[in-house]
Order: sequence, then C-alpha cells, then structure tokens
Amino acid sequence: MQRDFALNLLSPILKESNITNKLKIIAHDDQRSGVYKTAKKIYEDPQKSTAIDGLGTHWYSHTDYGVLSQAHNIQPDKFILATEACNAYLPWEHKPLLGAWFRGQAYGHDILNNLKNWVIGWIDWNLCLDLQGGPNWVRNFVDAPVYKLISLKCIFTSIDNLFKIEKEIEHVAFITPNGNRVLVLLNSNQVNLNVTVKEDNRSWNIPMTPFSIVTAIWKEKKL
Repeated sequence: MQRDFALNLLSPILKESNITNKLKIIAHDDQRSGVYKTAKKIYEDPQKSTAIDGLGTHWYSHTDYGVLSQAHNIQPDKFILATEACNAYLPWEHKPLLGAWFRGQAYGHDILNNLKNWVIGWIDWNLCLDLQGGPNWVRNFVDAPVYKLISLKCIFTSIDNLFKIEKEIEHVAFITPNGNRVLVLLNSNQVNLNVTVKEDNRSWNIPMTPFSIVTAIWKEKKL
C-alpha cells in the first residue's frame, strides 16, 4: 500500500511543484523489527518502487541490528535512515533524569550499530525539551539531550562525540572524503581499558575510562 500510494498519488503531486519536487519519500518509518519485511514487499518490483527513496526506522524494538543490513541488501541503492529515538519512552521509566550517563551511552550504542549496518543518519526525536519532558499534546513525556534552562546533558555529550575491537569495546570506523581516518570507540564497562590501534606497520594506544566514548582522527600514512 505504501509503495502504490507513493507511486500513484504522492510522488506525482510532489513533482508538480518546484518547491516539493526534490523531496525524498521515506516508507516504513516504524520499528526496526519490521524493516526487512517492508523492504522485501516494497522492493519486490523495481519498476513500482521507483517513487520510494528509502526506509525509516525507529529504535524502540530490541531486534538485532542485522535486519538493517538484510533490508539494505534487497535494494542497495535505497537509503535507510534512523528517524526516531528517545530515552524513557516506556510508561514506568523516570522521564527527565539529569546526569544519567547510561542514557547517553544508549544513544551511542544505537548510533554506532545503525551506522555499521548501512544506516546513513540518525535523528533524535526530542533534541530539546522542558523540565517535565515535554511539551507533548498527549502528555507522553520522555527524556532529551538538552533541557531548557539547564546545561547540556550526558546524552548530548554522546551525540556530540559520536562519530568490538575487543569483546568489551564497540566501534565503528570511517574514511572521510578528504582521506582522514575516523574511529569511534564505546566502552560500556566499569573499568579502564587500553585500546591498541594498528594500521599497516604503525600502532598507537588509546586509553579509555569507564563508560566513555572516544573519537580518534588521523591522517593516512603516505608511502
């Protein structure tokens, strides 16, 4: 239904205006657990899926991140975007919780694993809220990285710094367009760890404190 609606109704209307003709159409925009099933259905006919630019996913299910790669492999030229995430979305969870580093760590874990499975970006649902965790028209109060009248929270630190070498360390690595190497490390443990990075015939150590996120950037060694 999403594919046919986009192809026959939404896309033709958007293309009629110079204001909207370059907008991207995202299908699914729901839990990660269902993204593979949606991708399989939408992309089964390449001719009919031309109006869909990509799929959106939310972080609220605990499905293995591998389903994102499975969905990507069905149609590699279509993007996947993480479109919604927030902490304390369950009714019994404490909403604004100042200084809760574990919630920033949860953001780091999710962003990192999305990027490792072909997701092109990650959108916070509530970048800034009031001290109640709102406003929200149905009183669905949650947590956020920044609160009005309050300093930056640990979740914001996580987002700002982001972006398993060892069993205890999660990581993701990139090469930027200008050739820089970027390595992001997440230590979810209560102990100090020392990570050794090796590239060709050189190596160096990165010390990590408990529950920390570290970003390392370096230049390629010229031969």
